[in-house]
Amino acid sequence: MDTDCMLQLTCFVIMPFGEKTDADGRVIDFNDIYKGLIKPAVEGVTEFKINCVRCDEIHEPGIIQEKMIRSIQEAEVVVADLSTLNPNVFWELGVRHALARGVTVLIRSGDVKIPFDVRDIDVILYNPARLSELQRTQETIREYITQGLRLFKTDSPVYKHLPNLSVSGDARELTEVQKCRFELQRLKERLKKENRPGKFLGIVTGNLDRVKGIDVWVNSENTHMQMARFFERSISSLIRYRGARRDATGNVVEDVIADALAAEMKKRNLTAPVAPGLVIPTTSGNLDSRGVKRIYHAAAVIGQYGMGYTPIPNLSTCISAALDLASSAEESPYDLKSIVFPLMGTGTAQEAAERVTRDLMGAALRFLEGNPDSPIREVFFLAFSDRDLRICQYAIQSFGNRLKFQPEDIVSQV
Repeated sequence: MDTDCMLQLTCFVIMPFGEKTDADGRVIDFNDIYKGLIKPAVEGVTEFKINCVRCDEIHEPGIIQEKMIRSIQEAEVVVADLSTLNPNVFWELGVRHALARGVTVLIRSGDVKIPFDVRDIDVILYNPARLSELQRTQETIREYITQGLRLFKTDSPVYKHLPNLSVSGDARELTEVQKCRFELQRLKERLKKENRPGKFLGIVTGNLDRVKGIDVWVNSENTHMQMARFFERSISSLIRYRGARRDATGNVVEDVIADALAAEMKKRNLTAPVAPGLVIPTTSGNLDSRGVKRIYHAAAVIGQYGMGYTPIPNLSTCISAALDLASSAEESPYDLKSIVFPLMGTGTAQEAAERVTRDLMGAALRFLEGNPDSPIREVFFLAFSDRDLRICQYAIQSFGNRLKFQPEDIVSQV
């Protein structure tokens, strides 16, 4: 399988290996510090599942420096031990600060004087001569990591001074279409007693073009409600083309969904641009053959002449509006039970993808918890790439015990 809905985060540790002398002249066995202090602290975080590794534990082909830099960028957490004032450690820390907003936790032994450039960053102190104090230090490390992951805190001085900077690795398209559901725990017992099915927040992996059996597809649209042209690379163009009536050669003979959107705008006496966050329903056209009953067009981006498109200020309003609409009497004839959202606003440099995704999924979770009588049972978010999947998993995990995963809640589509 390409994907795994159960996420394990990674903590990469930057530190010396073996016995080294710290800046105060003490000999420290840093392998003991890694095994006795850092690794138990990191893997003891209860709110997140984190695998703690050093560069010497990454067993795969390739150049060591290449593996190290990739790990520094991709790890959700980095712990750096500054005790020896080692140039390699500071170089790797600089790479981390340049490539990632956080979470980066700094530790040191004794009263080592920290260089000026990182002096304003909190550094956790540990005493290698007092093993009895290591448990307290471990708890401090866990707290730093937990708060950083929970709050998506930016601790890189580079990103604090250059907040619009964006660095991302290559995203790999997921080829397997897989539905993965997480059941809402706060409603589980109540719905069970009432003999009603549970509510689920979930992830759909792969290309939307291959997804079947979800009642509503949400289309991230601009406030002018102008669907993308047929051959553009976007969800709007995919929905427009696949929903159209086509001849034997694939040429569009009736622009079903775009025409329906224009007709719905006229019916509702709406003129462009519409209010940000507004959601307009239309037919699904030829997509009904895939089990799609409705298309919801959400005004998620604003077009500006000469500037392109930018996300609306509060994208989570699109989530709430779409779920309100799906639960309304207006839509009740369609018997809607499931809906899928794209990761709106996560491809821009202005917004942190992790924070936006958590906001979107959080809005869906709050709706489901607050509206147990809604006919909507399953809310999915589309993860087109491995990057999308990881930030969705990351967001899911941040909700803690409000959601629970069962292996049987993974369904693969061929």
